[in-house]
Formats: sequence, C-alpha cells, structure tokens
Amino acid sequence: MLTSVLLSAVLGQVPVSLDYGEAGFVISQGEEKSAVTLEDALAPAEFPVESKTLEIEGRTIVLNEKGLGIRSSAGLNFSRVPAIAMTPKIFSQGEIDETFHAVKEGRRTEGFTAVSGIELIEKTLYCLLRWEEKDGTPWLEALVSLDLTNEQPGAKLVARMDGISSAVGQVDDRLHFDAGSLVCTSQSADGWGVNRVKLEDSQQEFNLVGPSVSSARLMPGEKQFAAGFSKTDYGTTLIYLAVPGGESANPVGEIRGDVR
Repeated sequence: MLTSVLLSAVLGQVPVSLDYGEAGFVISQGEEKSAVTLEDALAPAEFPVESKTLEIEGRTIVLNEKGLGIRSSAGLNFSRVPAIAMTPKIFSQGEIDETFHAVKEGRRTEGFTAVSGIELIEKTLYCLLRWEEKDGTPWLEALVSLDLTNEQPGAKLVARMDGISSAVGQVDDRLHFDAGSLVCTSQSADGWGVNRVKLEDSQQEFNLVGPSVSSARLMPGEKQFAAGFSKTDYGTTLIYLAVPGGESANPVGEIRGDVR
C-alpha cells in the first residue's frame, strides 16, 4: 500500500501528506488515508540468500552454490545446465567460439554461477540463471523452466534475457509474474529497462526506460512500477520510476543514506 499510494501520488501529481505516528506512517491523499506499519520494512530482507530450498508438488528443489538440485530416490542431483552457455539457439557461432576460448582460459565456466530470480506458476518453476566471469562480472542471464509434473524434470531454456539484472548473491528474487509474462528489470549497454517474456510463446520484449543506473528492481503493489537507483558523486541516491511498458523513467526523489 505504501508503494502504490505514494508512487501514484508522485506520478499523478496528486497532493499527498505523510505523518509519522506510533510504529508507522499515515498517508493522506485527498480524503483517503492509509496506515503503514514499519514492521515489514525493518525486518531483514528474505533475499539474497546463500541457499534456497523449495518444497513443491511433493518435490524438494535446492538452489545454492552447487547449482540447481532436484531430490530423487537416489538423493539430490545437481546441475549447472552447462549446455546453455554455448547453445546455437541463443548464440551466434562467433559468440560460441568466444565463450569456448574463455572457458578454456579459465575466464568463464560453462555452468551458471547464481540464481537471479525464481517464480512458481501453477506447476512450473521458472528460474532466472546468471553466468559470471571469473572476476564476478555477469555476462549472461537466461530464463529456464522446470515442469514439475514430469517424473524427472529438467531445466528447459525459455529465453536469453536482454541485458543483466541487478541481482546479487547466490540466490536473489528479481523475477516476477505480471499479466501472463515473467518480468524483471535489466541493464544493457544502452541503459536500464524492463524485460518481459510472454509465457504463451516465450517471446521477449525489452523496454528501455533510461540511462544506466546503479541498480534497478520491480516494486510490488496494486500497480507495478520499475524503480532505478543511481548513486551520485556527492553521496546521495537518485530514484527513478517507470511503469513497465511506459516510455521513460521519471526522477521522483533524492535520498541521502541507505535505501531500503
């Protein structure tokens, strides 16, 4: 509610007031008032984590530094889905050759490094996997699916993402479901924007909304917003907001200190 009320007020230029009370805020927008507790905001963030265990449809799925693990009668079977790093489905021959030499020289690994996001839709688990250079620089993110109705589900490539998300750590949560599509914020060489992969046909759209930022993420709420955060040389953070599918991000604030 805090996100939806404040952001709609900012973007819509509707007068809004904010008053602090016991353990929270009261937001007034015209005759509408909303109370917002600080309890959730002050709680430790769930992501990123070093390991995530999911119990879905009677299956145990583990995401950690070993890769993607699925428990069977023989135990946990882990995979880093190395075939994706050099598949002609999403890479040109020149790109495949470049990765082959980088792997041979030890600058890259064929298997994915971390998980940038997870989303369960009915009985299919979607994972946004991230590949990094030896120095930690991400060079690839790919969306895969696991059909949990299969006796032995395997990771199936859905799409290569344009750009790279701002995910950090071993397992993060930068993937979201919206109106029949999986959505995440990403940064390309041209700037930051919103990636949208339609589940009905796996077609991907990347909507560029502004120049490069320090990080970006989707903000959950009744109306979804993409938020970009850009560090300044004088120690503040500029905040930009965009509606996924909109033309561009708008600057809406500047904050000194940490942003949570």
